[in-house]
This record gives sequence, structure tokens and C-alpha cells, in this order.
Amino acid sequence: MKLTYAMVPLILGGLLLGGCQSSEPKETEEKPSSEESVDKSVEKTDIDETDDSIDSAIYEEQVTKDGGLGDTLPVLENIMGSDGEHDWNARIDEVIAFHEKGEGYVHPILESNYDRFSVQADDKMVIFGTNVHFNGDEPLPNKDEVLAHAKNHIPTDSKMTGEVKMENGLPIFEFTSEIFKQRFPSEEGHFHIRAVSSEDESEFTSYAVLPGEFKE
Repeated sequence: MKLTYAMVPLILGGLLLGGCQSSEPKETEEKPSSEESVDKSVEKTDIDETDDSIDSAIYEEQVTKDGGLGDTLPVLENIMGSDGEHDWNARIDEVIAFHEKGEGYVHPILESNYDRFSVQADDKMVIFGTNVHFNGDEPLPNKDEVLAHAKNHIPTDSKMTGEVKMENGLPIFEFTSEIFKQRFPSEEGHFHIRAVSSEDESEFTSYAVLPGEFKE
């Protein structure tokens, strides 16, 4: 076919139009902005992180009159001396280091035993339970005397919220404490005292201070 001058503009226009169409960017999938990516990573971090820090002051501050619930094992050792099996004061740095490294529990439950007095503590060495046994060679205490004795071994800000009886008739004294809530937050500051009587139900051989609200 023979080209004429009239056909040249038509051919050039077609070529230009084809070039413009091929140079248009193709549609691509939208990618999240860098800000959205950062936000998602922050949200994930917030979910995964837990506050497992330790205020070292708890190993020096005594929160009971004679040692007990809410105190730490090193504080109890300073009050009552060594239990003969453990040196809790020597373990302070070790316990703090475990938590700083996020290595989890030192031990699920720590214990310290004295003559007729024993305690249970958590992995930060905070005492969450005590057991007291009275000497049978001496007159056994009545209910009021048990309560008076127990008050020396619970936080000084403790408030009695009620008294109930178990099915067997033994008394339960219910308490709450802001100090205990700060030291052992899982129970929201609640704890109770459970007394155990002798054959004569007006006298008691022992009692236990236990975390949480009483449940039969």
C-alpha cells in the first residue's frame, strides 16, 4: 500500500495513543502505611507485655505488727530469725534478677517454718498464707483471743468485713486490706481467718490466714 501525506498524521496519532495507554500504571493492591504497621505492632506488644517488676522496698518494709500476711520472707526472717533451713535475705538479689530477666517463677510456693508458726509465699517472697498452732501445755484461746492473736500477723490496715460459720460451726473471720491488695493483687485485698477448735468447741488449737474470700 502506498502512503500518502494525508495518512501520516493518522498513523502517528495511533502510535502516540498506544504509547500513552501502555505507560499508565497498573492497579496494585493497597499496602498498609508504615504508620498502620507500627500501630499493629504496638497493639501486639501491649497485649504480650506484663508488669512483673519488683519494688525492692518490700524486702525492708514491715506491714504487720509481728510478721505475717503481706510481709516478705526476708522481713519475717529479720523479725523471727532464720527458720533453720533457708536464708531468705541472701536470696533477695536472686529473686529480683529472675523477674528483671523475665525468667518466670523462682518456685511456685515458698515456705518458711517456725515452732508452731508457718507461712507460704509467692515467687516474689510475699507471704499470702499463715498457719498458727497453739501449745497444748498452755490454756487454749477462745474465739476472741484467736482473733486478737491473728491481728498481730495481718496487715495493719486490715478491716474486718464479716463473720460467718462453716457447716461444722467453726468461725470464719473475713477481712480486706489495701496493703495486701498491693502486695498480692490476685485476690483484690480479700483474705479470711479460719479457726480450728478442740473437742471443747469454745477453745481453739490453731488457725489459718488464707487469701481470698471464704468459700465453703
